[in-house]
Amino acid sequence: MRSMNSLQQSYVLQTLKFDASDRLLDFDLNNLKKTVPKSADNQSYFAQVSTLDLRSLALMRIGLALVLIYDLLNRSAHFSAHYLDSGAFPYSAVSDYYAGFPTWSLHTLSTSSAYVGILIGIHLLLAVMLLVGCKTRLATVGVWILQASLMARLPLMTNGADVLMIAALFWSMFLPLGARYSVDQQKHIADPDKNRTATDSVFGIAALALVTQLVLMYFITGIMKFNDHWIHGTALQSLFTESSLTRPFGTWLTDFPAILSVLTIGVLTMEIIGPLFFLSPWKTSRCRGLALIGFTSMHIGIELTMDVPLFSYVSCAVLLGLVPSTWWSTTRMAAAEPIARQVFPRLACGICLTAVVLYNFMTVIDQDRTWAGRTTSTHMIHQLRLDQQWSMFDNPDIYIYRFSAPATLADGRQLDLLHDDSIVNGLRVRPDSVDTFTSQRWMLALRQLVSPSYQMFAAQACEYLMSNPDEVIPGLNSDSILSLELSVYVGAEKSISSNEPQLLAYVERHADGSYKNGMRHGLWVTKHANGNQQSTGRYEHGLEQGEWKYFDQSGAIEAKGPFVDGKLHGNWTFYYSDGQSVDVLYRDDQQVKQATAENGRLH
Repeated sequence: MRSMNSLQQSYVLQTLKFDASDRLLDFDLNNLKKTVPKSADNQSYFAQVSTLDLRSLALMRIGLALVLIYDLLNRSAHFSAHYLDSGAFPYSAVSDYYAGFPTWSLHTLSTSSAYVGILIGIHLLLAVMLLVGCKTRLATVGVWILQASLMARLPLMTNGADVLMIAALFWSMFLPLGARYSVDQQKHIADPDKNRTATDSVFGIAALALVTQLVLMYFITGIMKFNDHWIHGTALQSLFTESSLTRPFGTWLTDFPAILSVLTIGVLTMEIIGPLFFLSPWKTSRCRGLALIGFTSMHIGIELTMDVPLFSYVSCAVLLGLVPSTWWSTTRMAAAEPIARQVFPRLACGICLTAVVLYNFMTVIDQDRTWAGRTTSTHMIHQLRLDQQWSMFDNPDIYIYRFSAPATLADGRQLDLLHDDSIVNGLRVRPDSVDTFTSQRWMLALRQLVSPSYQMFAAQACEYLMSNPDEVIPGLNSDSILSLELSVYVGAEKSISSNEPQLLAYVERHADGSYKNGMRHGLWVTKHANGNQQSTGRYEHGLEQGEWKYFDQSGAIEAKGPFVDGKLHGNWTFYYSDGQSVDVLYRDDQQVKQATAENGRLH
């Protein structure tokens, strides 16, 4: 040691290296020449862009853990509604959703409430361990497994925040998140055999993967927004004016279209150019700092104007991991290359990173993802929950929708459970108020029902709403609800105001039948409030098929005839209280011919 120059002595004392279990590794003096890094000005490009400060990684760990704990507590408040078969989203619907595309989930191994409750409890405990940095590596792996499992159990509750969270946790498994501000660090300091003065930076494939993940998210999102809505500066005006996602501050901004136009173009520019600052070989720390300020400001703006559950919080937490060392101190310590014993983790991380990059760019090339179902690699990347599609708000039109849940009460009144709006003359008026939900996850789930991919969840979600209306309107007696309809108004103002909602599901209190893929299927019998039969017939995939019969409250037949694909088609007979009847011929719901009837009456 005496023969070494002062620079080398300093470097040896300041070097700390982590293996896969976060244990300190001895420094090899024989390889000193090979591992002494270049100065900051002469570092390789790879070292410059893939260097992360351990203190910044610690802040990211704390930020992600806080978001996880908040989210898990929020999910726990709606435990039975979201995770049990008796709730709104049964496992049978999840199984139908993944038909032909197998996945894994610990949360589907048992439908027992105790089992699911234990999993959520373990999940919460591991999140707390991650927060304080206790057994950090173990906690990170455990949280990633349970978070990936939770995503598969409720795919319709997944948004960009969950996708980014699971990706950040995955890359974090290869990073020393517990090296600073943690219980693990205190244990290392307390152990005299492992007490070393450590460098404040680490670089390698895992660090590069975390940087690349953010670059991909912002850049791909920007590329997908490269259309007339955003280029001409009208996107935010459309979103804030008519989308149910808009917060009050966003609505207020619609009075200033010029400002919104500037902000629209600014967001587009930031998402396309900003990621390049993360990869800048010139003044890397300064450029990265500017990008952090820009994107953090953008996320604050999103949170103030739009209701996108947890996305801004997760994004800001991950951005904390990229805070440059120059922000922590005026003297930047050199980063040491990870020891060669980490070959396998580095190789695995590199393979996954390559797959993620290719997957993201394929979503741009083929936006319909016709390639996704044909490749084995797609299935493999899905099992790691690294399949991503960053296209948030690229087309404002598809985000312009409002939900309606008109209910018929036993006293004859009709109201909208989501808006507490009355029904006028039997018409569902346009809901002017913001959708009301007791949980952001509940809100997200209903919004996802707009997609045809999630239609198998609609029927039981509607049924659960009718049986548990206090999920949206506290204090409303469920026994007073005779029927409930779950609809959505899609599109701009002109289509919303046309009173032509898209029906997602319809449930009657006095109805018995079965569902398939979330739609009525098989024999169905409805009853009047007095218990007498009201109608009987068969459904096929949500549409009436074959002969149906209808009865009045006394049990006397009122009408009978055939349906074809949900439309009256064929000869229908209508009966009257005096025993007379009339035959009417229908084609595709249109009356073709009416038979002669005494007094010319038609029911």
